[in-house]
Amino acid sequence: MHGHMGSKEHNRAGGRGADYYYEGASMPQDTKFVLRDYDGYIGIYSSLYASAPDTVTNIKTSTLRDTDRKMLSRGIPVSGRGELLTLLEDFGS
Repeated sequence: MHGHMGSKEHNRAGGRGADYYYEGASMPQDTKFVLRDYDGYIGIYSSLYASAPDTVTNIKTSTLRDTDRKMLSRGIPVSGRGELLTLLEDFGS
C-alpha cells in the first residue's frame, strides 16, 4: 500500500534513527499503524520501526496544535482503519 493521499509528492530525505520513534513505555499490542511527522506532513507508517511511511497525507503538521505536533514527533499508535480515518479527519479539520 505505497502511495500518497492528496496531491503532495514527497521525497525521502534520509533515514530516521530508532530514537525518533515512540518514546512511551511500549506501543499497544493492537497497533496497526503509527502516525508520525514526515517532512512537515502526517505520515502513516505500517509499524513502529518502519523507516519510511507507507502513505504521506496532505495534512501539514504546521497547522496542528503544539500538543498534536509533539505527539506526532513521538508517534501516535493507531489500532485500526476506523481509528486511523477518525484521527486523520480530526487533524484535517
